[in-house]
Amino acid sequence: VYVGGNDLGITNLTGHPSMALPVVLTDVEPQTRPLCCTLTASLHHEAAMLALAVKMENSANLFDHHPAWPAD
Repeated sequence: VYVGGNDLGITNLTGHPSMALPVVLTDVEPQTRPLCCTLTASLHHEAAMLALAVKMENSANLFDHHPAWPAD
């Protein structure tokens, strides 16, 4: 599995399975936002990509964060 930045476009041409995954929260005004990485697997290896995504998602622990809506 290739772990990269924001490069989903190349997989549109090759057919490789790919997904974007939030990995860290950034403190950008006016609110905290997730920063994502891209996982790309070899052809027909979606299971390996998804297994890695689950491990990364569990270690990132982003689901404990609740977004703060800016006051109007």
